[in-house]
Amino acid sequence: MRPAIAAISPTARVVWLMAAIKGARILLVEDQAVNQQVAVELLKHVQVEVKVANNGQEALALLAQGPFGCVLMDLEMPVRDGYTATAHIRANPAWAGPPKTA
Repeated sequence: MRPAIAAISPTARVVWLMAAIKGARILLVEDQAVNQQVAVELLKHVQVEVKVANNGQEALALLAQGPFGCVLMDLEMPVRDGYTATAHIRANPAWAGPPKTA
């Protein structure tokens, strides 16, 4: 974390983070419906576009369709877990670096 950010209060950090992600396109990868609902509501509250994948395999398919500013990935899921999906993402040169916008 940058020193300037580390020096501010936790509440101020949350406000800063919410402002930083406003308008972002985020991929949420989570297999539990309740967790999906809570995360989506929180992210939409700060005006973030959220796409949901139920497992790592769905996440990879959605990533292939277009750029996301961030991926929030659960680790333990059926079909393809977060560890395997993350390894696949990191191994793909098309997903290296910052997202490319259209």
